[in-house]
Amino acid sequence: MFAKISLAKTLNLAFAFVLVVSMLFGCAPAAPAATSAPAEPAATTAPAAPADTAVPAAPAKKTFVFGRYMDAINPDPVMNDANADIWYMQQYYSGLLRFKPDNSVEADLAEKWEVSPDGLTWTFTLRPDLKFCDGTPITPEDWVWSLDRARDPNNGIWSFTLDAIDKVEATSSTVVFKLKYPYVPFIYSPALFNAVVMPKAMVEAAGGWEKFREHPCGSGPYIMKEWVKGDHMLLVRNPYYWEKGKPIIDEILIKTITDDNTRILALQKGDVDAINYPPFNRVDELGKDPNLVVYKFPSTSTNYLAINNRNKPFDDKRVRAALAYAIDRNALIKTVNFGIGEPATTFRPRGSLYYNDTLPGWPYDVEKAKALLKEAGYEKGFKTVIEIVAGSQTDQQIATIVQGMWAQIGVDVTIQTQESGLFNDSYYNNTYNIQIGGWTDDIPDPSEEVNYAVVNATSESYHTGFQSDEIDKLAADALKETDPEKRKEMYFRIQEIFNEEVPMIPLFHSPYIVIANKNVVNFVQTSLGTYLWRDMDINK
Repeated sequence: MFAKISLAKTLNLAFAFVLVVSMLFGCAPAAPAATSAPAEPAATTAPAAPADTAVPAAPAKKTFVFGRYMDAINPDPVMNDANADIWYMQQYYSGLLRFKPDNSVEADLAEKWEVSPDGLTWTFTLRPDLKFCDGTPITPEDWVWSLDRARDPNNGIWSFTLDAIDKVEATSSTVVFKLKYPYVPFIYSPALFNAVVMPKAMVEAAGGWEKFREHPCGSGPYIMKEWVKGDHMLLVRNPYYWEKGKPIIDEILIKTITDDNTRILALQKGDVDAINYPPFNRVDELGKDPNLVVYKFPSTSTNYLAINNRNKPFDDKRVRAALAYAIDRNALIKTVNFGIGEPATTFRPRGSLYYNDTLPGWPYDVEKAKALLKEAGYEKGFKTVIEIVAGSQTDQQIATIVQGMWAQIGVDVTIQTQESGLFNDSYYNNTYNIQIGGWTDDIPDPSEEVNYAVVNATSESYHTGFQSDEIDKLAADALKETDPEKRKEMYFRIQEIFNEEVPMIPLFHSPYIVIANKNVVNFVQTSLGTYLWRDMDINK
């Protein structure tokens, strides 16, 4: 999703996105919580133990502290648009299916499922006695209401992932989807972040979603007990989670530390147990610390420059192509990522399903870039602005290097650093010229990013304003095409059109970097970005 943004998965986001929001509380006692964590059973007084009998001590509470680069923005499963929400909401919400570390799906709240021969009816058999985090039973009405809300096109951008559904039916033991047409990637839809079950009565009692999200109650392994915007989020173990013995850790404290150096210092001091998005220039150094472990998880991440195609001179594809050819991606990777990563040759990540490996991309060619600008009527260049988020060393480095490269073709760049809230407003309101952003997939199928990135009706094509009738048709047809070779041809052609039009400029692909204390056990991040924390442990 937009790094989706990072800002959109869809992270606006690049390698460091920062969003500071006003103070909100979860189920903390001081907050006007509509729901709260289930109360602990009252303690009882045990008979005095014999003098020679030792009373075993209660096990110590296990707490994991995570330092993240960006605060939550909108932790509503349906209305969100950022990885800063998606990767964390999946700790306290659950749906019918979930992704495994290899990105295949497995049963979650459903224990099994079957598909009719014509592919139009999907029946999921539910686990018995499912409950929300306060012990309230999950009802058929909750399922239908939640999934109907998620597929309503008036509710955010992600409804397109459920657009094939004609009707949702539920009983106490099943959830049934009736599809309008065979939808090839539908197996992933029930595992997506927006297809979770929510407590209809609680949402209504809270006064709607904007209030409920401050102290939500889902059915995931954790409960979001408290959210102090711009500071921290506290997750506590859900005693009603269906999977016995999980999660292992009792509490997860997620601290928002937007400055890269401050986040690293907190790790070195032991104030946090792990951090995400460290600047690449510190990775080798931190890897030499005997108390730390550097994880380089394979990813579907792509860093890019979003370009507002509505504004001159960017409404001319020759100008956009000139800018793409004037970037030395290998130099960017060497300087910014210290050699970690691969140049992007299209908008889809390398190695992903139907990635078009026949495209050369935009090899660094200053003379070609100059010729394209001259052809477009900008032989003397022009002035423009690149917006970046404050606090990100990576974004600052990318913008500075691109600024120098584009100067060779007469493009005068001003780098504008913005607080993340203003940065996001500029993106969503389409007032920017160029921004640094990024994407990660949420499903192992190209349909999601294609619809987000180049189908205008979904998100104005990454808010670039780009539109292509041919792509719109190909994207719609590919969702229904059951022949893998024909699907491949469609997605290859979409990438070809993208490279010809260059609505935005892909830069490079790189792994997810997490640095953790060596006492953290089984920290897992999938290539889709999701943190799988239910099996994580910590030895303190």
